[in-house]
Amino acid sequence: MFAPQPRRRTTLKGTLARTVAGNLVIAIAGVSSWLVFSGTSQVTAAGEPYPDRGLDRVHHLIERHHCWTGEQPADVEEPHRAVVTLPGGRPRMMPADVGYGIWLYREPGVLHAFCA
Repeated sequence: MFAPQPRRRTTLKGTLARTVAGNLVIAIAGVSSWLVFSGTSQVTAAGEPYPDRGLDRVHHLIERHHCWTGEQPADVEEPHRAVVTLPGGRPRMMPADVGYGIWLYREPGVLHAFCA
């Protein structure tokens, strides 16, 4: 009824071509989905935007490291660190010189507080 089919020879070149093509399809799908979903904003189920986690981190750093945002405490001679957010970054502890640069010389970034 059916004639037996001759066995196809698999070559290294053919195997590599199929592997590369398969990996290329996977890479294109990954990049495409990243491009689609990276531009979407995150919202809660009620349709409101998620709270700014950066501000939560600022408050956490200020409390944890006993920082101040107004008058310098009387028992502190000079600040040694600062809570800052640099462009494209997240809030973090930096040397006080970075905070002074933002405050006095208008260098890019946001100064949140000084710390002892």
